Amino acid sequence: MTLAHAAVERSIKTAMERTKTEVREYRDFTILVPDRQRGLMVTHKHATLLLENGIIRGVYDEAEASDARVKLQQELSQTRDLTQTNYEWVTTNGEGRIILPPFADCHTHLAMSLFRGSPVNLNLQDWLYKWVFPKEAHMTAETVRRGAALSILELMKGGTAAMADMYYLDEGTSAAALAAGTRLVLTIDGKTSDSQGRFTQDVEAVEDFAKRWRNHSHVRPSLQVHSPYLYQEDLYPVLSQVARDNHLPVQVHVAETKTEVSELAAKYHASPVELLQRWNLLLPGSILAHNVYLTDEDIRILLNYDVSLVTNPASNCKLGSGIADTEKLRQKGLRVVLGTDGAGSNDTLDMFRELRLAGFLAKATHTDPMAGRADIWLYWATAGGYDAMGFSDAGHLAVGEAADFMIYNPHHVGNEPYGEHVDPIALLSYSGSPAGVETLLVGGKHLVKNYESVTLDEERVIFEAREAVADLG
Repeated sequence: MTLAHAAVERSIKTAMERTKTEVREYRDFTILVPDRQRGLMVTHKHATLLLENGIIRGVYDEAEASDARVKLQQELSQTRDLTQTNYEWVTTNGEGRIILPPFADCHTHLAMSLFRGSPVNLNLQDWLYKWVFPKEAHMTAETVRRGAALSILELMKGGTAAMADMYYLDEGTSAAALAAGTRLVLTIDGKTSDSQGRFTQDVEAVEDFAKRWRNHSHVRPSLQVHSPYLYQEDLYPVLSQVARDNHLPVQVHVAETKTEVSELAAKYHASPVELLQRWNLLLPGSILAHNVYLTDEDIRILLNYDVSLVTNPASNCKLGSGIADTEKLRQKGLRVVLGTDGAGSNDTLDMFRELRLAGFLAKATHTDPMAGRADIWLYWATAGGYDAMGFSDAGHLAVGEAADFMIYNPHHVGNEPYGEHVDPIALLSYSGSPAGVETLLVGGKHLVKNYESVTLDEERVIFEAREAVADLG
């Protein structure tokens, strides 16, 4: 063989390896599949999930799996294209484990993991003005990156792959999320205030931000509108116009406390939702957080807009803000999803805990065990949250989607004895924990494998977060 021929063979081999079809078969799992039409989760036992190059080929019941497997093998074997004749088939056996879509944390403040363990027994106003705002004055983009990385690490190891962050210094948050490989609704603030507390919006910064992220596969851009109470009145129409000009949804806190609602009523003779409508800020795809004190008129208004309502039960309980009537909101036809809020006011980013609390509070509020149904809440904590964030092309285990899912292993203390007699949806909703999250994939790529982070160095993330906290004083 001449050197030229050897070089050609190496080139062909390299091309084949680079374009090799990778098939992953997850055989004999319990697979929880979202039913979009009904808005709930459906259980398929002894099912198989097939992936082809990180794309979902299908979910097959036991009777269908063998035929699907043979069909795909035949398709791959019959390919005559030189670069497609080589394929790798990896099979993973279920052994009692569960596959389901990842959690979607629809409202959080990622960098605020640095404020974990903040003073207790404070209401929202005191917590913000006496604890958070003074420390935030010292935040930099690097501080934000370190805090966001810590939160993302915690979320990933707890089965969360998509998150809607609402914070400042977005370049720090985006750097952390891109390194981790998660999906992210990123928000830009870009506001400055003068000595009188009047805010202005950097319009050019928003335009550059929107252009940068508009077509990104894993990042969706949005505009931060902190709340209807933080800025002076004449800024809100400006924010609306900037968002509309750049085709951005907004993220906004709404009706979180009685104080907020009463003060806005005294100042504007309107509710927070009525003000958002007045200022044209109920934009398509927008995310409204908390929603504890919504009136019947607020509900009527919101039904006319393509927005998502996020409930944050743990944070609202800790700060004594109140309990959102999520059962009523959902029965009226509103889209209600789930979020952790920040680790400073929660203090955990455990979506399993949030899921359990959301369902229990609905049952207790209505004194009805049929309220807060586990199969409905699990849907909205996962696939429904993906939709709310604008990631509708993933998170549903649907054919042709990017492969986003987690593998949950129930064989640990706290979930045992697990077997055929156990309802997996009830188990995940009421006794699930990050301890069971064995694997997490986004777009077919492992973010967590064998319970360990693949994309983030856990020791380094924790070390850097500790340094960042020390810098804040």
